[in-house]
Amino acid sequence: MFMGDAEGKTRTSSPNTPKYVEKKLLAGNHNLKVSLLKIAHHGSETSSTVPFIQAVDPNHVVIQSGRKCFRGRILPDITTLNRYCENSPAVLFHRTDFGEEQLTVEQALDGDHIVFRTDGVQLEMMNGNTTGFEHQRSEK
Repeated sequence: MFMGDAEGKTRTSSPNTPKYVEKKLLAGNHNLKVSLLKIAHHGSETSSTVPFIQAVDPNHVVIQSGRKCFRGRILPDITTLNRYCENSPAVLFHRTDFGEEQLTVEQALDGDHIVFRTDGVQLEMMNGNTTGFEHQRSEK
C-alpha cells in the first residue's frame, strides 16, 4: 500500500482518532492488512494513526525522506515510528535517510532508491546507495 500524501490526523490531534483519508479507509469496511506499507508524508506526525496501523499491520514499512528539515521538523517523526513499533516490535523499517550523515545534500540525493520485488512468497528489498544495492530477502 502506497499512502502518498494521505493524512490521518493533524499535528496536534490524538493519534488514536483517525481523520481524513485514514478515517475513510477504515470506515470502508475493507481488509486493509498489507505486508508492505509506504507511509504518508515522509513519516510525518500527520500520518499513521494507531487504528490505521493496527488495521494495516505491515511487516515492512518504507519511509522516503532525506536529511532535510521540513517546516522546522526532521522526518521521519520519532512518534510516528514509535506507533509502528508499539503495534509490532518485529516491523522492519526501510528508510532512504540512513547513512547520509557524512554526505553532502547533493551526494545524499543520489541514493534515495528502495526497490521491492516479490514472487508472492518471498520479498526482495534492494536499497540503493552510492556503493550499489544491498539485498535483503524475507518470507511473506
